[in-house]
Amino acid sequence: MAIRYLLLLPLCCLLGGAVGAQSIAEILVEEVDQLPYPESCAEEAGEQARGECAMRELLTRVFDQVRYPGDAIREDIQGIVQVGFTLSATGEMRDLQVVKDIGGGCGEAAMNAVRRAQEDLVWIPARAGGKQVDAHLVLPVQFRMGTPK
Repeated sequence: MAIRYLLLLPLCCLLGGAVGAQSIAEILVEEVDQLPYPESCAEEAGEQARGECAMRELLTRVFDQVRYPGDAIREDIQGIVQVGFTLSATGEMRDLQVVKDIGGGCGEAAMNAVRRAQEDLVWIPARAGGKQVDAHLVLPVQFRMGTPK
């Protein structure tokens, strides 16, 4: 049985290469005893510390990968793309998809950034009832025109 775990993280891509983090908007958890986290966060003490480490790891990697598409810049497209995926009970990412797109190539850019960000991460799966379970995540990636810094 797949356990539902929905993680909403705002990721911000600003025109000019300046990418800034915003605070975590919302985390919804149903029937999960342990959230998934990257292996690099295993030494963190406690669930909260591992969760914060996981957010930093994921956000940093996605920020490093996301690029504002040229078509979106030319068409002045701004907004939030939602990218969904599953971290399986074996720790693999699958079912990557754009849940909400704003056009101009932003959906593809966000999805590619998430895919590349996951390439070298080894995930410890979510757990429920002592068993490893699937975790379903949605990451909002914000595209916003801004002043280059």
